[in-house]
Amino acid sequence: MRILNVVYAGALLALTSFQAAAESDFELCTNGDGSDVDRKYASCTAAIEKGHLQGTNLAAAYNKRAIVREAKKDVPGAIADYTEVIKIDPKLASAYLSRGDIYYGLKKFPEAIGDYSTAVKLRPNWLMALKYLGDAYDESGDPRKAIATYQRALKVDKKFTDVQFDLGVVYRKIGDFRKSIASFSQAVKLAPDHAGAFNGRCAALVQSGNAKRALADCNKAIDLDSRITAYWELRGIVHHRLGDLKLAQDDYSQAIAINSANGNALYGRGIARRKMGDKSGGNADIAAALKINPDAAKSLAIFGIRS
Repeated sequence: MRILNVVYAGALLALTSFQAAAESDFELCTNGDGSDVDRKYASCTAAIEKGHLQGTNLAAAYNKRAIVREAKKDVPGAIADYTEVIKIDPKLASAYLSRGDIYYGLKKFPEAIGDYSTAVKLRPNWLMALKYLGDAYDESGDPRKAIATYQRALKVDKKFTDVQFDLGVVYRKIGDFRKSIASFSQAVKLAPDHAGAFNGRCAALVQSGNAKRALADCNKAIDLDSRITAYWELRGIVHHRLGDLKLAQDDYSQAIAINSANGNALYGRGIARRKMGDKSGGNADIAAALKINPDAAKSLAIFGIRS
């Protein structure tokens, strides 16, 4: 009898120790800042593979490992783990959003739209899910659905600056410059330091034929953030349209200094140089631009810049 008790006590101690270890793996997996991704991954994997986790805890372990796998650039593994989370809890909107983000990054927009749409169905007023769904529609080439989704987000929160900005971008793409300018103006009103909104409105104004008014917005964008090559490129286009070829050339050159692979700025500078009499320099810029971006001429033509 005493021997049996010893055996039972030993078995109980082993079970308790095993459970404690499983608990420790789970805690290491789900707690902490995750700075040591390899240790975090090992802890999550151990917690999952021991088979003692169920329900919410198992979903939490898969979810944390998915995040770690993303950090480790293991994209297929992250998708697989988010899929396991969804199998365990099909109503967890955040898992669909996270998996959708991966698909979006892979440019698998139909899959991203599917996941974002499910997240929105589960949480109809989730602003971030609505914004991301609108972004995916935009990237998939469906501006009508993008606009409708962004407008739905604004019904939830009319002060959602990023969505006002996104609307400005989509309206400009489809050539509705009046609505584009209005959306960017609303974004600027909500966030007076939003450099991108000033730059976006500058672009819409140029395309609508109002280069003079556009210049103030391009100046403001650069004042707010002078590190962005696209801002200098666009101001170069504005100066170009206004006939200030020297200022245009200077802005194009600054854009190229920030990013030597800016084919549009190279092409614009090439045209400006040729018009100013530097035919060889202009031709060299245009040739270099077309190697980087064969569509540079089309990109500049949108703004009325032609050779």
